[in-house]
Amino acid sequence: MSSRPCERYEGLNPRATNAGLTGTNNVKIQGIPDMTHMLSRRARNVFLTMILLCGPSLAAAASFRLNAEGNAQDFGFSVAPAGDVNGDDIPDLIVGAPSYDGIQDFAGRAYLFLGPFDGDRAAQDADAVISAVNFGDNLGFSVASAGDTNGDGFDDLLVGARSNDAQGIQAGQAYLFRGPIHGELQVSDATAVISGEEFDELGRTVAGVGDLNHDGFADIAVGAPLANGIAVSSGRVLVYYGPVSGPLTVADADAVIDGVTFNEMLGTSIAAAGDMNDDGTDDLVIGGPRPNLNGSGTGHAYVFYGPATGHHSATEADAILEGEALNDEFGMSVAGGHDVNGDGLDDLVIGASQFTGGRSGKAYVFNGPLQGFVSATNAAAVLPGESRESMFGSSVAMPGDVDGDGFADVLVGAQFDDSLAIHGGRGFLYFGPLAGTVEASQAIVLTGSFGNFVGASVAPAGDLDGDDRADLLVGASGFEDAGFAQVLHGADLVPQRIRVAVAPIGGPVQIPAGGGSFDFRVSLRNPSAQPQTIELWTGLVVPPARTPRTPVAGPVEITLPPGATVQRVLTQAVLGTFPAGTSTLVANIRRPVDTVGDLATLRFTKARASD
Repeated sequence: MSSRPCERYEGLNPRATNAGLTGTNNVKIQGIPDMTHMLSRRARNVFLTMILLCGPSLAAAASFRLNAEGNAQDFGFSVAPAGDVNGDDIPDLIVGAPSYDGIQDFAGRAYLFLGPFDGDRAAQDADAVISAVNFGDNLGFSVASAGDTNGDGFDDLLVGARSNDAQGIQAGQAYLFRGPIHGELQVSDATAVISGEEFDELGRTVAGVGDLNHDGFADIAVGAPLANGIAVSSGRVLVYYGPVSGPLTVADADAVIDGVTFNEMLGTSIAAAGDMNDDGTDDLVIGGPRPNLNGSGTGHAYVFYGPATGHHSATEADAILEGEALNDEFGMSVAGGHDVNGDGLDDLVIGASQFTGGRSGKAYVFNGPLQGFVSATNAAAVLPGESRESMFGSSVAMPGDVDGDGFADVLVGAQFDDSLAIHGGRGFLYFGPLAGTVEASQAIVLTGSFGNFVGASVAPAGDLDGDDRADLLVGASGFEDAGFAQVLHGADLVPQRIRVAVAPIGGPVQIPAGGGSFDFRVSLRNPSAQPQTIELWTGLVVPPARTPRTPVAGPVEITLPPGATVQRVLTQAVLGTFPAGTSTLVANIRRPVDTVGDLATLRFTKARASD
């Protein structure tokens, strides 16, 4: 460990590849990606920030990434645990890149990474690669472990290509690959090919759903959310009992579940629900998030207790969960299979991204068992998002027990979150048990950098390091930049709940119309028994409140001793060009590698020229 003298940093416009950061000491500052393409979509103002920091520094805790082959491939748009594909009793991971264009534009690709993992891996070094060969197939739009569908002791994989045109325009296909697999494969190598009909977009979602018919073979489900079931684009979910092979269509499905209302898009999300009613048979949850096009309804999620066979409408579900607000997109994401409240029954988490109308999004926890009609207003826990139009709840996961306390935990993605960086995205980890309203401030926050879209997908990673704690997998699709999938070890997350608080020095802050500066105190508390290295960023929220906080200086690394609270006095400059009115300063801490951190805010007022 080494000590570092006090340092001052100034940051200006981050449009350049490396922002104009200067310091009294020669300390490396991480580069800020070129933001021209993002700024052209929604203009942002960037202002000066100054940071004064003192203290020791230490290397970051372990975590690793799976990195894309190149830019604009949407690598990380979908992520999933792959089970144990090669039979070595070590969990594997799969990542989708639906815009991969190495063979044809937007053909798509999926990457299998076999455990064990000892650091970052590049997509070029994946143990198996599955590629589409047709323009616009979007293979990798969805990926999942199918479980062991044929009882050979190896887990199998599911990959969706929602835009494949083999059976009609946008009919879509899903592919089952039996483990073990290795090397370069194409869709023609699949053991089973499930095809939709024209405009179904079958394969937008795929899921391994456990053993629904209790025959000892894993079963699979595939979503076709634009299928014309009972109504136009009401959506459809197809269930196939293992083992499965050969070409398959809707006529071959063991169970068909149709959406019931126009534009419902049933099958937008699908997940194994575990055993919610304690009958020894696995259950299924599916989402239909869209209301009628006239905006007269909420989204829904439907629970079917296994076994499920035959042709059903969604209204025949054992439990129907309904959102609490018009156009809330309740059911955009679903997850289950773990016990959040410790009663021995599996529970659910349902996401409602609420993007329409500029709302913040929510996620809801429902405790099993469930029966009949259940309103989201009666959820066991409500997790509200923290910022508008962030798509909070567009992805959810139940990774298992991350902190080792015997309760399952919940992970929620918000890929459009601008809290610290334009479309940096965020993931929020909530430790169970959960009850009532649980604010985002109580979660561990995983924060992305410029244009990362962290939280585009979230998933369990299994127990990759064998410590009996669940690990996390978070996708960051990157849009026009290179995407990645971040793996976070459960044991590393718990001691990193470092808290930050900010307070003005000398009372409420009033800035003259011509600009000025103010001092404030930052308090950093490390409650763990180990030293923790963090990064501190500061930035401003420009009125109106929906404009994102934009980090323009840092990160600066500082290590907090075990159990210590460290305070620093910082200076914030506010330029004369900064908008008048009430604004917010944001102090955010992140790990240099795994981006876990906390944030705090401070309001200040800048006078108008006429005041």
